[in-house]
Amino acid sequence: MQVLKPFGTSSAKFEIRGDLSFEAGGMKCRFELKDPHGQVIDGPQKAVYEGSVMKRADGLWQTTCFEVFWGVPGSTAYWELNMAPYAGLWNLYAFDDYRLPQPPQVSKAFAIEQVRVTDSTLECDLSGPSGPFEASLCAVIRTKDATYYCSTKHAGVKADFHLRESFSNQNIGR
Repeated sequence: MQVLKPFGTSSAKFEIRGDLSFEAGGMKCRFELKDPHGQVIDGPQKAVYEGSVMKRADGLWQTTCFEVFWGVPGSTAYWELNMAPYAGLWNLYAFDDYRLPQPPQVSKAFAIEQVRVTDSTLECDLSGPSGPFEASLCAVIRTKDATYYCSTKHAGVKADFHLRESFSNQNIGR
């Protein structure tokens, strides 16, 4: 499990970790959120969602949201997966280049098979193309006091999950 760190200096009272693997025919990701002080708003709520029950929604990043960004090495194109750990909501976007096109285009290249949520974890299985991929695990964590932008790597001068330089997992899924 990799630690996702809040951007900049932080007084965060939670911990978040993630794990990601690409296998033939899909991707698996796992997020663990420890919130000992009960500060997180819209955190994980125990449920199991099959792909057919999951609903696509935009704007998930406006509250607590677990995210994965990935693309093929050497290409400017990439995908962004957003998952709400509290409501069975998700979306997958495809970009041709840094934040382009706008508005983001919904992608059907990968499909949610199942999402399992406990009071502190979210595990997601997707089916889709095989790697290799460069990827980054990210999360927007909204608390009673602030919103934190967490990632395995922050490469920019501000929190920006779309920066390819922030994709910290290299050539996974070979």
